[in-house]
Amino acid sequence: PPVAMRQSLGVQADDGSHARLDAEWEANKLAIEEAAARAEVAKQAAHRAAIRAAETRKAQRDAELQDLLAAIADVDAIASGMEEDAHGTRAMLQDLDETAHQQCAQQYNELMIEARGLTAEVDAMLRESEMDDENNGS
Repeated sequence: PPVAMRQSLGVQADDGSHARLDAEWEANKLAIEEAAARAEVAKQAAHRAAIRAAETRKAQRDAELQDLLAAIADVDAIASGMEEDAHGTRAMLQDLDETAHQQCAQQYNELMIEARGLTAEVDAMLRESEMDDENNGS
């Protein structure tokens, strides 16, 4: 306190100016304490605001991550569907290929049977013609 400081320095009390100085000292001390208290309140408010801002940024990042994961899941589902479609198309094409081979083989066999029949008919006609030539030529 100022009174103790003045006494330790050997300053004597005078016409009341010391009382005025003591009052100013106390008023300044009170103003400093109030300013320190306001600064502490402001510091706590700033800390809470920083925490809320960090939580908001984290929530935004989490939402963006969830959106990204949903988009990846959509793309994966589309890719899976396309893969299933491709597998189904491949199976259908294999079935068509097998059917075409079977039909070609069946038609080939039918044509070969018909060709053998025609060959047999031509052979028979040639034999008849040779016999007619032999009968006519003798």
